[in-house]
Amino acid sequence: MINEGGYYLCHGSHIGKLGWQGAVGPSIDLVIEDISRFTSEGHNELIIIKCSNDVNADKGFNRFSPEEWGDLYKKFNQLNHLKNTDEKKSELEPNLFNETLGKLTDSGKNPAIILLLEKHDDGNLSSCNFKKRFPIFDNYSDKDDFDLMSKDQIKKMKDYGSSSEAYRGSGFTASWTLTQSAFDAIVLTIDESLDRFISSIKRLAKSANDNLDVLHNEITHSSHPNIILIDCLNLEYSVAVMATTNMCNDFE
Repeated sequence: MINEGGYYLCHGSHIGKLGWQGAVGPSIDLVIEDISRFTSEGHNELIIIKCSNDVNADKGFNRFSPEEWGDLYKKFNQLNHLKNTDEKKSELEPNLFNETLGKLTDSGKNPAIILLLEKHDDGNLSSCNFKKRFPIFDNYSDKDDFDLMSKDQIKKMKDYGSSSEAYRGSGFTASWTLTQSAFDAIVLTIDESLDRFISSIKRLAKSANDNLDVLHNEITHSSHPNIILIDCLNLEYSVAVMATTNMCNDFE
């Protein structure tokens, strides 16, 4: 989101006559600073930055112009270890899903950062259209009830695992996230103190994270996520789930 002349993370949507409703998060400058600090501390990990759902609050909540995308690229291009994903000039596979962590991170010697864009691809050397270059099944439940969300994502994971194209140059994302209802979002906008009584995003995230074992127990070599999306990450248990997932992926 562009807000008061700066770039920020945000979460929101248009809700009928109320217009755009949501919340503004940290600035992109702060995100870049945090990533740079993380990689400078010797964490040789693969970092994927996915930019989607652009909105300019300063211009009637319209989509970004090409110039505004360009300014965003310039910010991200400050990052070290940003991989060149231009299909004609990059050494990476046209389908990035066929790359290995070993190749991307120089066998674990260096961090690797890939910038993925949802709907815009202007040939920038350090960015790419993720739907084209990173094909992955990603369909969240859009529910605020844990039982409905978990059953939805597990069913989709098993359906994907049993499909003829499963894990052949593409992958599956388990969106282990709960979506706040429009009513709860509006109430919190009016009075944040009511957070104790309704389903705030943090409360919903805790509910999903406290029950990661439900997903963990369903992971097999033939049916597993390649990416798990989590709100308000809690490393204590999620690391075990990720480790199990990585073990399954290693057999593919």
